[in-house]
Amino acid sequence: MTQQLMIRTPANRTGFRVFSSIALAIFTVAAPVMAQVPAEPRTAAISVYPAASPRPALKYRLIPEAVDKVPGDAAPLYLLAAGSWIDGDRNAAEKALTADELAALKLPPAPYKWSNDGSFIGATAMLEVPLDRLESPKLQEVLQTISSIYPMLELAGRRERCEWGIPLREQGFSTLLPHLANMRGMTRVVCVKARWHLSRGEWNEAIAALRTNFALVSALNRDSVLIQQLVAASIGSMTLKVLEEAQSRPGCPNLYWALASLPSPMLDRRASLEMERAATYWSLPEMQKVKDGTFTEADWGTMLKRMNSLMSVVDKEAGSKKNTLGEQLTMFGAAVLIYPTAKQYLVSRGMKADDVERLPKVVALGRYFVESYDEVFDDMVKWSSVPYWQARQNAKAREEVFVRIKNLGPSNPLMMVVPAVSKAMVSLVKLDRQIAAQQTVEALRAYAAANDGKLPATLDALSQTPAPIDPMTGKPFVYRVGDGTAVIESPDAEQPKDALLLKVTVVK
Repeated sequence: MTQQLMIRTPANRTGFRVFSSIALAIFTVAAPVMAQVPAEPRTAAISVYPAASPRPALKYRLIPEAVDKVPGDAAPLYLLAAGSWIDGDRNAAEKALTADELAALKLPPAPYKWSNDGSFIGATAMLEVPLDRLESPKLQEVLQTISSIYPMLELAGRRERCEWGIPLREQGFSTLLPHLANMRGMTRVVCVKARWHLSRGEWNEAIAALRTNFALVSALNRDSVLIQQLVAASIGSMTLKVLEEAQSRPGCPNLYWALASLPSPMLDRRASLEMERAATYWSLPEMQKVKDGTFTEADWGTMLKRMNSLMSVVDKEAGSKKNTLGEQLTMFGAAVLIYPTAKQYLVSRGMKADDVERLPKVVALGRYFVESYDEVFDDMVKWSSVPYWQARQNAKAREEVFVRIKNLGPSNPLMMVVPAVSKAMVSLVKLDRQIAAQQTVEALRAYAAANDGKLPATLDALSQTPAPIDPMTGKPFVYRVGDGTAVIESPDAEQPKDALLLKVTVVK
């Protein structure tokens, strides 16, 4: 899912374009949420060791605590690290393995490709090699790629603030986000570093590496558009997989309170969607003139040209060979083809037909474009203001919005920049669920430490380390115990591929 959202910009291979996150990455009129093909849920099985909560309870942190913060802005350091990792280091970390190197690592079979061409790259391979076989020349080669930038990443994580300074207001959808280009690659190697410390039993160093990644996830939540949050969610999920591996190692400290102390939700989806709306208005400033009542025929011509440019990007990045609607519309053609639809819309929203007819046709068209955009946008994104589990209960209402977008699309090109937020919201809430599930595992470890290695019969028995609520359902995780194994489950009847099944066995 997340991979599909990372659309490179042809104009600049070192950055992401804001527009990609809005119009291409998550806009799928033809494939609404309910219509997709079910797939298998994520299933994992881990064996864990009993471990009581540390004393003090917050001895271990996955986000830098206030006392460790230092004055300054983290963004310049993150940008410097990202810029420094280009070329040699990045190429070394992402170099495809040779057949001999691959055979020597004896990687377990994976149900997915490691890169676009199906090859295995060094850094990704180092995330899959069993810890007891991790030490190798290839490992040291990969770790060397972040030796100079890791101190910058660690210091950036302790800075008091992070202001990315994205020129979204000035550049709108043309804004490039170069700081995202190397973030996942760098943090992948940080995860390798954490695994290396795990293999050596160096818990403080391993947790420090995980903390460095979580600090970046938190920083990417600032000044955020959707694509930036989706990159953050990808980094967070990758980091949590290493933490899950740590949970299965003897001697791993209990991280229940460290996980409980992470921000909840980890990423503010509502703020990012407000930025998406703002980006549309900043890209098409004539929209505000429509709302202010100062829209003119000259503005109509300018607005059409801007929309033509915007829709050309849609077609170019989507690989379409068709002319966009913007290319087909002249001022006269728009008035002839779309004006009746615009008039009908304005009348349906309370204007008298005579009043609509007295408006200049381009003003009526402008109002139709902007007002129907605002209406549909609000109906699509309003669900981000309530917990995900409440939003998902209104699947029918979301489906109706998809239908409206599809129906309005031929007459209003602004429908192309209404984000279909359902898929993006699932990606973000999955990160929160992953945190909650692993926190529940730590609760089981604490219970086992106090009860001779036994597992609780129900989650209600976890009084000292309460099991968190499943953020996807708004209910406790489904929990059952049998044959010495606990099952933590997050079912999803609507989208089985988004379900979670975690089997936990306590090693006595």
